Amino acid sequence: MGKTPVFDTIAPPALRVGSNQEPPTRHASNSTAQTGFPSSAFMRKLKIFTQLTAAESQFLAKLDSVDTKIPADTDIISSGDMPADIYLLKKGWAVRYKTLENGARAIIDFILPGDFMNPDAAVFAAADCSVATITEVSVNRIPTERIAEMFNRFPKLAMAFAWCTAREEACLVERLLNIGRRPAYQRLAHFLLELGERQRILGGIGEKQVTLPITQLHLADSLGLSVVHVNRVLRRMREEKLVRLQRGQITLIDVERIEEINGFNANYLHFEEMPLRTAKAFSI
Repeated sequence: MGKTPVFDTIAPPALRVGSNQEPPTRHASNSTAQTGFPSSAFMRKLKIFTQLTAAESQFLAKLDSVDTKIPADTDIISSGDMPADIYLLKKGWAVRYKTLENGARAIIDFILPGDFMNPDAAVFAAADCSVATITEVSVNRIPTERIAEMFNRFPKLAMAFAWCTAREEACLVERLLNIGRRPAYQRLAHFLLELGERQRILGGIGEKQVTLPITQLHLADSLGLSVVHVNRVLRRMREEKLVRLQRGQITLIDVERIEEINGFNANYLHFEEMPLRTAKAFSI
């Protein structure tokens, strides 16, 4: 990832790197994204978990009012930065990653519209992971004070925030299992299905065939495989007419068959309503 911080953060001098790119541009939110995601992807995500009141929806709409456009292949946050805001991804794709001393990179997670890019900013003094864009993105910067206000005024939204965090933990647990115990073919296929399901649900995409804006290098850095090994597996999947490979894109063309072959179960993604016991607690 190119070291091109685009936001002012409180960071150690060693992390400050000059940029030759144009500064990010800001504009008011519109209703749809170029990638097919609505600008209210975060709202769509929360409505999976709970019904929103008019007051809750109005508060969230105010958080969702201004976009910052950032080019593809740009570092937004570097590990050790101390951003004052939480960044909400509205359009495009990004990754959360860490690097070793030798420069080797491990992608921890892919960030899709409706996801917080750095939720730890509200509770950690410094960023634990770096965040970089894959495609051009639109980001909403939310001051941590506004998050605190949301927690104080709207306890149900605070629970929804906790749900987002718990979902990420469940996905990371599944990914540890995937990397540690599945052979390369099943490992890669399972991960592609996860990304496809997330994109389909959060983007409101009805059809099963989905295109992912990722490269073989992204997959290698996510799954602990070499690029050569990833290429070999993808070629096999292409020969089996399961995927279509294009420059910078992978299209899943027979999702149901891939699910059958790998026994994929999406329950761990927890795209589900608030448990009844919790909902009852809010109605007391």
